[in-house]
Amino acid sequence: ESIDPDEYLYQTIKEWAMTLDYVSGQKMRDQFSLGHPKSARMFKRLIADGIVEDNKNPTSSKGCRVLVHDHGYGETYIDNPALDETQYEEEDL
Repeated sequence: ESIDPDEYLYQTIKEWAMTLDYVSGQKMRDQFSLGHPKSARMFKRLIADGIVEDNKNPTSSKGCRVLVHDHGYGETYIDNPALDETQYEEEDL
């Protein structure tokens, strides 16, 4: 079974991004030595997958906020209510 190089790169970028609080295309380009078109595709996919906040006009030079975190402790922390699959019973609220 062959592994698609772009998919492997995306998974690597995703794991890296999930250790950060903010990420930008520039940080991604610097970290992985990517060109602008490829980093833009990867960044858009992070947004589409709900890993990074979809912020059309980030007000911070830090970039966009990372919504899903994994700091290497085996737990993933979701800072995005839209991705939280926890279901509550009506009487629990």
